[in-house]
Formats: sequence, C-alpha cells, structure tokens
Amino acid sequence: MRFWSVLKLSTLLLLAGGLSGCGIDLSFGDSPPTPDEIFASARTEILAQCVTKRDNGALSYVAAAACSNDLTLKAFHSFNYWYIDLVARLNSQRLVLAEKVDKKEISPVQYQSELLQNWSAAIREESLRLAPFGKKSGHPALLGQAELFL
Repeated sequence: MRFWSVLKLSTLLLLAGGLSGCGIDLSFGDSPPTPDEIFASARTEILAQCVTKRDNGALSYVAAAACSNDLTLKAFHSFNYWYIDLVARLNSQRLVLAEKVDKKEISPVQYQSELLQNWSAAIREESLRLAPFGKKSGHPALLGQAELFL
C-alpha cells in the first residue's frame, strides 16, 4: 500500500514540476484546503494567468487552454479526485476546441458553448459512476462545483 502512495506522490510531483509557468498557490494555513477553496484559488489563477491574457491577445486560445489545463489538473490532483480521467478528457476537449478557434473554424462563443456541453456530459458521467455507491463512496461529485472549464 505504501508503494502506491509513494507512486502517486511521485507522479504528482512530476506533473507539478513539468507544468508551465502557471501555478496555484495552495497555502491555506494549518488546516487542509477544501475542494471549494482549491477550486476558488484555481479559478482565480486561471482567470488571471490564462483567460484574461487570452482575451487581451497575449495568449492564443491553445496557449490559454494549456495553461488552464495545467491548473485544472493540479487542482483535482491536490485532493486525489477519483475520476481524474474525466478531467483529462475535458482538458483534451478544451485543447481541441481551442485549436479550432485559433484556426478560425469556430467562434469563441461556439468554443464556450461546446466546452460547457462537454462539462455537462462529464458531470452526468461522474453522477452515473457515483450512483451505485450512494453516499458510502466517500467521494462526492465535484465536477459540477469546479467551474474551471472556461
């Protein structure tokens, strides 16, 4: 069991070390941060480091999506979210849509609309995965409260 804990920690450190210049300040004092606190911090960073720069023309949609993806993944990893594959899928979809905007295949409004549709589908899938366990799983549905898919 200890091996898996070390492996998870090592993987997280590798991911965190390889991330771009975007970063979340996860210093929340003495008590461990709640998912709400982590999401609030990540959303602030995504807006400041990725979305605002994209909207001001300093970043392409692809660069902003990569920045947002790094911060989103780090936020979900920080509390060992069970369904990280859903986050990875949403991040991948965000990059595909961002590339389409940069190539002028879709508008920024279409980008946002499709991204929200993908997020809604992931929330439904998360609910389906949790439903058989009820409240016994100890892993609450979190995608719906994340609001990191901008």
